[in-house]
Amino acid sequence: MGPDGFISSVAIVEVLVILLLVYTLVSAKRRTELLAKQQQLQSLLHLQPASAGQKSYAWVIFVTIGMSAGYASLVLLQHHLMGVMEGNRYPAPPHKHNVSFTAASLGDVSKAVFEAEFKHAASFEYIFNLIFRLAHNLVFACFIPRHRVYVAMSAMMSSMLLIGVGIYHNQATSLGWVYVAYSLGGVGWGTFESNLLSCITPLGHDTKVWAITGSLLLLLRRQPTLLLLQLFDAEFV
Repeated sequence: MGPDGFISSVAIVEVLVILLLVYTLVSAKRRTELLAKQQQLQSLLHLQPASAGQKSYAWVIFVTIGMSAGYASLVLLQHHLMGVMEGNRYPAPPHKHNVSFTAASLGDVSKAVFEAEFKHAASFEYIFNLIFRLAHNLVFACFIPRHRVYVAMSAMMSSMLLIGVGIYHNQATSLGWVYVAYSLGGVGWGTFESNLLSCITPLGHDTKVWAITGSLLLLLRRQPTLLLLQLFDAEFV
């Protein structure tokens, strides 16, 4: 692709992003206006707020803990996963003293190239996370927020299964597993947060507090857990 083709591609991507942002802002404006009308009607009718005396559902904390744990695993275990894939692709020779200097040098170069490619594949988590924080309104427009949460949880579960079964159990060597797994993780986390809060809004304010507490609880437990794992010589960071 020449310079002109590259510039044209960048311009097209920028136009699409701008259109997506405009659509998101217009949709948010319409939702805000509708909510304001509903609140005005409620105040006119002197209705009691729906959250007053409403039962809270504390079990929602397990939903946010599970999703947060999946996202944290993708972020914090990248180095360990890269080491596992290096072991799958470049197993240690049985007798290192028989390896020539040229072969060892070529192996080091191959590992360096692989590490750069792996880091590029892992970055797809952040790319798809950023995209689907806005794009879930378009891609999953036919789904209500509750069903979008199901899609997000399925994407995160698929990401964990690809890594656990494909890379760890089956000892896969292709970076395609990493691209797909981290992309699905980004899709899941980018779609999950806003849609979860939307679908549990009718359950009351206290239920929202439990949902948010699940993510905060995982952050508080992360450092002690990693410290405990490092005591057993597990290099996770």
